[in-house]
Amino acid sequence: MRKALVALIAVALLLTGCTPADPGPDIDRWWDNGVAGAGSPIRPGDVDKIEPDEELYCAMLRSTSDAGESIFPTDIDPSDEEYVATVTAFFDEVQALAPPEVQESWGDVWSLVDVLIQANGDLDELGATDLDAVAVQTASERITEHATTACGLTL
Repeated sequence: MRKALVALIAVALLLTGCTPADPGPDIDRWWDNGVAGAGSPIRPGDVDKIEPDEELYCAMLRSTSDAGESIFPTDIDPSDEEYVATVTAFFDEVQALAPPEVQESWGDVWSLVDVLIQANGDLDELGATDLDAVAVQTASERITEHATTACGLTL
C-alpha cells in the first residue's frame, strides 16, 4: 500500500511538471508571452506552450524595453543565478514566440549570450572558436530590422 501511495504521488508531481530535482526557478518574468503574463513565475515547460505570434512577439519586445531590460544583454553576471535564469527563459520564450523569419536569428544571438555566461563574463576567456561573430552580427541586424518594420520598435 505504501509503495502504491508513493508511486501515485510521484506520478501526480510529474503530471504537474514538478520534480524534486527541478522544481523550477523562483523568479518572475517581466514580459507577457501570450501564455503567461508579466509578473508570473517562470516554470519549466512554459516555452513548450508558446506558438509563434507576431503581435505577441512585438508586445514582448515592447514590454522588455518598457521594463528597462535589453533584448541583447551583454553585461550578465554569471554568478547572478536568478538573472541568468531569467535571461535564459526570455531567450527561450522570445525565440518560440518569434515569427519564423527571425527564430533562427534569436538562436544565433542566444549563442553569444550563452558563451558570455559560460566565460563567466570574462571576454578575455573567449576563444576564436567560441562563437561565430559574423552570424551573431547578421542575426542581431535581422532582429533589429524586423522589430523596426513589423513592430515599429527601435532597438
